[in-house]
Amino acid sequence: KALAASTIEGIKPRGETALFDAVKTAAEALKQREGERRLVLFTDGCDNASHGGVKPAELAQQLRTAGIETYAIGLHNADLDASTLRRLADQYLEAANPEQLRSVFADARARLAREVYRFVITPDQPSDAAPRSFQVKVGGANAVVAEGFARVP
Repeated sequence: KALAASTIEGIKPRGETALFDAVKTAAEALKQREGERRLVLFTDGCDNASHGGVKPAELAQQLRTAGIETYAIGLHNADLDASTLRRLADQYLEAANPEQLRSVFADARARLAREVYRFVITPDQPSDAAPRSFQVKVGGANAVVAEGFARVP
């Protein structure tokens, strides 16, 4: 975290955004990773400096084909190209002003922190086709509980 924070603090704006080139580079790096692949974009502008020649629709398709879940956060101003960010990202969030950034990033963090659990119910005895109840608890004191009925074939 400290390294990321110091790196971000060291970035100096120069008025140009090579958004598509940056997304393409990040996608290539993420394709090499196992497991979940997530990309978070943050910008206050539009792409005005990319040299890769890739179009937003092609880039969006590449992200989806590679299984990269993409979040875009836009800081609203006259230069923000929100429609392109919406096409690129699976989820788009926008801060109306710099003061809202903390809450927008907190929202993005909550969305990214979700966990998905899969479970399989296997009978320990032959089925009589009667519905069986089940309950799954995940967590401690504030456990998430799922309950239901399932027929075991």
